[in-house]
Amino acid sequence: MLRSGRSIMLAAAICGGSHSAVAASSLTSAAAAGAAAGIAASAFTFRRFLAASAASRSAVHLIVEFEVNDLPRFKEAFAPLRAASRAEAGCIQYDLVQQDADSLRFTLIEKWANADALSKHDSSEHFLKYVPMLGKAADVRLRKLQAVDW
Repeated sequence: MLRSGRSIMLAAAICGGSHSAVAASSLTSAAAAGAAAGIAASAFTFRRFLAASAASRSAVHLIVEFEVNDLPRFKEAFAPLRAASRAEAGCIQYDLVQQDADSLRFTLIEKWANADALSKHDSSEHFLKYVPMLGKAADVRLRKLQAVDW
């Protein structure tokens, strides 16, 4: 028997979310409602992951490194760029990570379904508006990577 809500959500996600009622029945009613909502969200995320994995051979990966010299300006430009980029068709991943807790070094990890999706992103209104602002707030280094099918 699965004991934690996280295990139930993972099991349901693996099964495509079809077992939410069975999994949730072993919980209290308040926990069951939360588990059912979590299961549905996890199942959606898992299906998105599977679809992205199937398309990963044509996916384009970008690693963008920032050495920030004006953090407030960087945040002002990056937040709306991230929100709009994540909403684009073909965006699989758009995550900013900080290299050290107190560092001004950040890495943006992007994954696009294909070169066409990336091209549309590069010509989008939000890209053309916010990327020049990022360039003024940080030194930028870009690496474009393609998946290898060995």
